[in-house]
Amino acid sequence: MTLLQRLWFKPHARLLTMLGDQLIRNERIALVETIKNAYDADASWVKVTFQGFGENFRVDPIKSKIIIEDDGTGMTREILEKHWISPATPVKRIAKSTKDVTPKGRKIQGEKGIGRFAILKLGKTISIVTRPEKSTEEFTLKLDISHYDDDFLTEDGHPKDLLLSVIKMVLSTEEKAPTIKAEEIQFGARKIRRSPHGTRIEVTNLRGSWTTNKVQSVFDDLLRLQSIFDDIDTASTQKPPPDFEVLIYKDGELQRFSDDYVENLHAIIQQNAVLRVTDGTYDQDKRVFKFKLNDKPTVLPLNDPDITGIALFREAFGEHGEILQERNTLCGPFSFGFFVFDF
Repeated sequence: MTLLQRLWFKPHARLLTMLGDQLIRNERIALVETIKNAYDADASWVKVTFQGFGENFRVDPIKSKIIIEDDGTGMTREILEKHWISPATPVKRIAKSTKDVTPKGRKIQGEKGIGRFAILKLGKTISIVTRPEKSTEEFTLKLDISHYDDDFLTEDGHPKDLLLSVIKMVLSTEEKAPTIKAEEIQFGARKIRRSPHGTRIEVTNLRGSWTTNKVQSVFDDLLRLQSIFDDIDTASTQKPPPDFEVLIYKDGELQRFSDDYVENLHAIIQQNAVLRVTDGTYDQDKRVFKFKLNDKPTVLPLNDPDITGIALFREAFGEHGEILQERNTLCGPFSFGFFVFDF
């Protein structure tokens, strides 16, 4: 007689460490991945605060904490219960297979469901406060693994066989959000109106070490998510806020990594660009381009021979621009700039 017995996988809690070490190499990458989650949530800003750190970002085992705040879409109770607490959740992978952009049109950065591994790489005590859009409720998820060693082989110093299922989290709900609410906050050199949605993550019992150079490298890693032209465009004195902006603080002091970056970028453009077209505008009604060519004001009508002689122009508007006699251009007015380099 053959006896059949059904068996199920029983992952040990150590799996959190093993997967985290394989997917997230260090605390710098962990912080970058956490901020990318805010980008995927269509946040317009992220504020990272290193609180209670010593000189050169030296970690104080008792006082130091990292706080990551954003104004993204936030998480619902369903997302927290069904997706966040489930490692390798396929929710982003599924979303990416149908439409790989967010409602704002951003390319989705994450897809492996490793957000919680990134946070656990930063520290052992996690508090996540989140408020979804169009909700008065605010949810707080708390996870504390400080009682376990890094490999989850002991609890409070005593050997223990720890399965992943015994690692408990506490989820609470506030009917009237006390933390994430519409209010004016200081963000860099300006004050902004905080939207009543987003997420705030606080990490204590920190792992690893930090230095000024390591924090600077976090900013550098995130540059590709931010427009490099937001701070160097001089065409408008009243520019709209950037689409996505990350500011890093040490306690209450803004770390001006962006100032150094923009200063270097200015120098590169001014010294190395062989051709600079700045403050460019197109007036559709007058059919005229205006711009500065290497700082020299220039006016170029659409019917100028330098334009009408281009093959692409002739293909679009006829050999002599006769199509433009019947209708206007369809692009509308726009602004532009070019920096041309000879390498």
